[in-house]
Amino acid sequence: MSDEQYAQPLAAFSGASIGQHVRHIIEFYICLLNGLPHKKINYDKRERNLQLETDIRFAIFSIDKVRSNLLENIKDFQIVVESVISPIDDFSMAIQSTFHRELLYNLEHSIHHQALIRIGLMEIGLQTLIDADFGIAPSTIRHKNQLISQ
Repeated sequence: MSDEQYAQPLAAFSGASIGQHVRHIIEFYICLLNGLPHKKINYDKRERNLQLETDIRFAIFSIDKVRSNLLENIKDFQIVVESVISPIDDFSMAIQSTFHRELLYNLEHSIHHQALIRIGLMEIGLQTLIDADFGIAPSTIRHKNQLISQ
């Protein structure tokens, strides 16, 4: 896939791009990792680094960096998640969570965006770049495999 295809506005995404979905995924993990020292996460305060949505090599480098950081932080601990919950004003909440719970949230959030990325790849004729289970929840894959084996 070229950088141009990666950053191309797509009708299926109302003008957003595959790169924008990839950036969104990466930045959620970065927020999680950046919150570790203070045990506080705020996904609303993402950097929104445009290079992640236009430069495939930079996105891959960032994914590799996130992956290596996650491998170093496998112990669970309490963490606070802050979020603005109103589109009208600054009303926000802070809730208790754990690192592993937020890691699971990020995984589920990633799968959701991967499903959208699958649609975008289909729109530009590049669905062969991904495997058949890309963007599908592990429980759905297991269920599908159980039905096949019956």
